[in-house]
Amino acid sequence: MKIHKNYVAIRMSPEAVYFERMMFDGRYARKATRTETPPTPEVWARYYAAKAALLALEAYEFTEWGGPDYGTEVPEPEPAVKFDYLETSDEWLARCEQLETERK
Repeated sequence: MKIHKNYVAIRMSPEAVYFERMMFDGRYARKATRTETPPTPEVWARYYAAKAALLALEAYEFTEWGGPDYGTEVPEPEPAVKFDYLETSDEWLARCEQLETERK
């Protein structure tokens, strides 16, 4: 049996490279403020209405679901997250490029 090696080159944009680096080195993260807004009472009311509707459907013996591999869920509302970036894309890329030159 012969072993063959295949080489693959993948072109990635600088944004994708720096985003990947950000996962392991926080210095590559784009500076931003993160604001969380909790779900409103209206959103919670729709959630409870959906839960009640799902229970009614489950009680009906002829309800057909999407398939045997998964059930139907009504996930709880999550806070809305908003990011306000403190630097432009160009400033972020320039800062990441500077970090790259320091790495070498």
